[in-house]
Amino acid sequence: MTLQSMTRRLDRLGDGPAIGAWEALEAARQSVKAWHAAGNTAPMPFEPLEPLPTNPSRAHRELRAKIEAGRARVLANRKAER
Repeated sequence: MTLQSMTRRLDRLGDGPAIGAWEALEAARQSVKAWHAAGNTAPMPFEPLEPLPTNPSRAHRELRAKIEAGRARVLANRKAER
C-alpha cells in the first residue's frame, strides 16, 4: 500500500481534517524516542484505542478488527521470543 492510498483511506474514515500520514509517523517516532530516553528498554506498550462511534461505518469496523488482530499477533510473537 502506498503512502498516498493510506492517506486517502484515513481521510475517508475521519469526519474532520485527518492528520497526515507523515505527521502520524513522526509523532509515533517521537513517542518511542521519549519512551527509550526515559530509560525503558522494553518495547513501548500499545496505547488504548479510542472507542468506536455509536454508529460506525463498515470501514471503521474493518480497520478496528485489523488493528486488534495485528496487536494480538505482535503480542503473541513477543511472548514466544521470551
